[in-house]
Amino acid sequence: MNIKVLLLIVAIAIKLDAQDNPNQDSSFYDVKKALESPGKVALLVLNNQGLKEIPESILKLPNLSMLILQNNELSTLPDWLPKCKKLKHILLTFNQFKEFPSILTKMHWLETIDLSANYIQSLPTDIRKIKHLRNLYLANNEIKIVNPNFFSLKKLEDIQFRENQISEVPAALGKLENLKKICFAKNNLVEIPKTIGKLKKLYYLSFFNNKLKNIPLEICNLMALEYVNVLGNELTSLPECIFELPKLEIINAGNNKYTENLIKLYNSKYKEGKNYFFEPHMDENYFH
Repeated sequence: MNIKVLLLIVAIAIKLDAQDNPNQDSSFYDVKKALESPGKVALLVLNNQGLKEIPESILKLPNLSMLILQNNELSTLPDWLPKCKKLKHILLTFNQFKEFPSILTKMHWLETIDLSANYIQSLPTDIRKIKHLRNLYLANNEIKIVNPNFFSLKKLEDIQFRENQISEVPAALGKLENLKKICFAKNNLVEIPKTIGKLKKLYYLSFFNNKLKNIPLEICNLMALEYVNVLGNELTSLPECIFELPKLEIINAGNNKYTENLIKLYNSKYKEGKNYFFEPHMDENYFH
């Protein structure tokens, strides 16, 4: 797993912890200690413990809202998990899942699912049932096709499909009007759907290291956009209207196929406080 992806996952966990657990006394890192004060437990972290199954004793934690189980040996989730009615965030990165755990589709109240760094090849049809889902992180898996029912999740705000094998993002992406962040970096995409222009709340867009030949003009409808990363594609130009987007601060668009004159033109559009990158031979490790 790329170290920057790992740091991103850690940052997500910290952010969610801060949101749901303002009192540090609600965070526990050992099941036995958690069971000593079961009513206090909002966050339970069981990382790096070689777990092959989730301890059923967590059912005794009535207020558990976040469960972090990174870097274990889990390949399935228990049938009893939906009994955790207050569990909103579950992080399962660096485990052994070969399929998206179907039991999660029975937990419609979930807001965050992180299954990055597993071996998942597809999304289940019933994913549409997790209707309160806001954050879905599936980086570094083996997904080739995005199930159409995924686009029924109207509350999604942040989706992460980095480092999969996806060759097409359907036009149905435009249905997810609450999206704020999307990442399809390091896939096999040849185009971005024009319907991306419907995502009025989008402020972060990353499609670096794909096979994009152009960026749709509809990107210029995204008035909230702050960050664009299309580094390492097959672009010969960018929509010039992108430079007029009022909130756009960062454009990472190097390692493409612009002429030297076009690079000079784009660099001439620099504005104070902005960060623009168009040059060839840029180190992708500086970006994400």
